[in-house]
Amino acid sequence: KNMYADAKAYIDTIARKNSSFINYNLIYNYIDIAKTVKESNSDINKTLKFLVDELEEDQWLRTQALMACVELDIEIDQKTLNDAFEDMYSRFEMMESMVEVEKTELIPEEYLEPIEFAKLSLYNTAGGEYEEYPNIFEYLGETTIDDKNYYAFTFSYTEDDGEKYFGIAEETAINFSDFKMANAYVDWEVFEEDWQTQAANLIKETTTIDNEVID
Repeated sequence: KNMYADAKAYIDTIARKNSSFINYNLIYNYIDIAKTVKESNSDINKTLKFLVDELEEDQWLRTQALMACVELDIEIDQKTLNDAFEDMYSRFEMMESMVEVEKTELIPEEYLEPIEFAKLSLYNTAGGEYEEYPNIFEYLGETTIDDKNYYAFTFSYTEDDGEKYFGIAEETAINFSDFKMANAYVDWEVFEEDWQTQAANLIKETTTIDNEVID
C-alpha cells in the first residue's frame, strides 16, 4: 500500500530535499521485493513504472526498476529501454537480465555487434581493475595473436586527461546459453603508437602471469 507513496516521496526527496526519512535503501528493497511477486499487482506495476519515468538523477536505481518491469512483464516502450542501454555502466547487467528472462530480443542489436561488445567488455574490465570507469574510447583496429582475433582501443577518463591507456578484447561470438563478457586485457602503461606490438606484448605478459599462477 505504501510502496507508490514512498516512491513519490523519494523522488520528492531528490528534487526538493523533503521527506528525508525515505532513503535509497528503502526504494531498492521495494524493487527487490517486487521481483518476488509473481502475480500481477497494480500497486507494484504503478510504482515501478513511476520510478522508471521519474528517476532521472540515479540511473543505476532506475535501471533496477526497469529490469524488474521486464522480469514482471510490465510493458515498457522500446525507446525507454534503448535510452537505458546507452549507459555503459549498467548495460551488461541489463543484458544479463534480458538473457535470464529469455527476452534477448529487447537488447538493441548494435550492442551485440563484435566491436561494440568488445568495447563494453574492456570498459567493465578496466573499471573492475581501477575502480573507476573510463568515459572515452577510440577504436584502433583488429589484430591477430596466436590465432585469436582482438579488437584494440585506447581509453581515458576525461577529455582533459592527457593519459591514454591501451586495451584489447577478444572477438567473441554471442552465445545466450552461456552469456559472458569477452576476455579483455588492459595495459596501464601509456599507449604506444605501435599498438600491434603493444597488444602482442600484453597477451604474452598475461599468458606468462597465468602460467605462473597455475604452476
